[in-house]
Amino acid sequence: MLPKITAICLAIIVSVSLAIYIELRFAHAPLMLGNTEHTLSIKRGMSVKGVAALLKEQNILSEIQSKQFLLWVKINKADKKLKAGTYLLSGKLTPDQLMNKLVIGDVAQYAITIIEGQTFADFLEKLKQHPAIFQTLEKLSEKEILTLLDAPYPYLEGIFFPDTYYFPDQTQDITLLKLAYQTMQRHLTMAWEKRAEILAIHTPYEALILASIIEKEGQLSVERPLISGVFHRRLAKNMRLQADPTVLYGLGNKTKNITKADLKMDNPFNTYVYPNLPPSPIALPGLDAIEAALHPDNGEALYFVAKGDGSHYFSANLNEHNKAVQKYQLQQPAQGVLSE
Repeated sequence: MLPKITAICLAIIVSVSLAIYIELRFAHAPLMLGNTEHTLSIKRGMSVKGVAALLKEQNILSEIQSKQFLLWVKINKADKKLKAGTYLLSGKLTPDQLMNKLVIGDVAQYAITIIEGQTFADFLEKLKQHPAIFQTLEKLSEKEILTLLDAPYPYLEGIFFPDTYYFPDQTQDITLLKLAYQTMQRHLTMAWEKRAEILAIHTPYEALILASIIEKEGQLSVERPLISGVFHRRLAKNMRLQADPTVLYGLGNKTKNITKADLKMDNPFNTYVYPNLPPSPIALPGLDAIEAALHPDNGEALYFVAKGDGSHYFSANLNEHNKAVQKYQLQQPAQGVLSE
């Protein structure tokens, strides 16, 4: 009797050991997904059986492998720990690594980039067009969005920091707006605290407005403090800024050569007509432009004109400026601050 029981026990031990061995081999053997990147989207509430079935359906696992995966997840007591989201599967991923990826929620990361000098409208259009972003802002007014952001500003223009932001699939557009807004607030606050002692602007929001104009005027980083100096001196002398980008913004940022009629247009963004700063930023300024707005050059220039190569010629008086316009603009309207 004893030998028979011993034989049965041995058979069971061998069977269990073989099953464990097979399962371990499966769990740690590469799935051989090749060079093709697979996307796996797990919905909220999906069971581990549903995940295994989805892996089979998408040909990531065979039918036998999907059953083995289900068993491996249960052996590791991870069946209630798998997280919803979109996952990118590539390379020689093993079933054990796949399970861990789903447990820790290592979801696919998408990106959206805001470029310095773009407008809020440009940013909003990028948000609308991105397939991984969940849309919530479509029917909201500017005032309603500002309320959601808890932003103490009258306009959305200029208050979002240009950068690349990473996010998981189906992130809400308002979440990304909040992130870009909070990032701008942090940079602006730090820059304002370290501002130069004597400035012609009085609030961080005015700094943001001026920075947006500098962002559009100056292509070269080295020139931005010089451009800032011109604007600060003009503000201090109650001279109109006469900045072409503000005129273009008032025209809806149309790509065109500015005409004399445009310069006389009755629009609060027309700094050839209205004194002081425009009512809001005209673009999304980067940190370099913000720093320039708060640390202007201490020179004497009151004018500048584009030389056609991305740089500018700076003048301290109107006579010198008019000669520079003749030389560099060849009878064409000057780009930048014109004569008053």
